[in-house]
Amino acid sequence: MKEEQSSTDVKLPKSKKIYIETNGNALNEGGHSLRVPFREIKLTPTRDQDDLLEENPPVRVYDASGIWTDPDEKCDVTEGLPALRSDWITARGDVEEYEGREVKPQDNGYLTEGAEGIAREKAEGRLKEFPALKRPPLRAKSGRNVTQM
Repeated sequence: MKEEQSSTDVKLPKSKKIYIETNGNALNEGGHSLRVPFREIKLTPTRDQDDLLEENPPVRVYDASGIWTDPDEKCDVTEGLPALRSDWITARGDVEEYEGREVKPQDNGYLTEGAEGIAREKAEGRLKEFPALKRPPLRAKSGRNVTQM
């Protein structure tokens, strides 16, 4: 049986995760600091026309892998991701918490409540509720338009 590899086991040779701190600007009016992740990749030297090696500076690329490739982070998928931008989002004043709606069996892949009840009694193939759903959902305040863009 093949052992599964987790995302924290992934090694990215010749590179390291770094963060660039940002402060308030036109898109971040509140001045809240954001840590933007990058991967700094070490390049091999280039051989020039005289057959001498010339060092190349590292290249930085945006790193969308999240905390999973940061060796300084302790990752637990059952805890969910940290709410890094929650202070920034609420400081804008354009969102509010709300109750949301009741979870329906269809949300979890079941056609009826009866099918969901039968599935919960089975040990094998049973869906477990995600334990990290602790934050209430947010919505735009009346007259405001909030998007993910």
